[in-house]
Amino acid sequence: MTLHDAIGRARVEEYLTVQELAAIVRYAPQTMWRKIRRGEIPGVERHGRSIRIHKARALRWAASTRHVE
Repeated sequence: MTLHDAIGRARVEEYLTVQELAAIVRYAPQTMWRKIRRGEIPGVERHGRSIRIHKARALRWAASTRHVE
């Protein structure tokens, strides 16, 4: 693995997909999409048609709203 690959992988691992966050907080993905549209989820980044959610910020949000033990 090259340094470039390691950096790219680390960046990817810092983010969650909508489906991954939905599984963590035990919500339907449609519910997560609705919360994203309403601006209720912190750390959402749009990259063209793709959406990634900053993992640390999303997990803090989930913990603060008691979605994760």
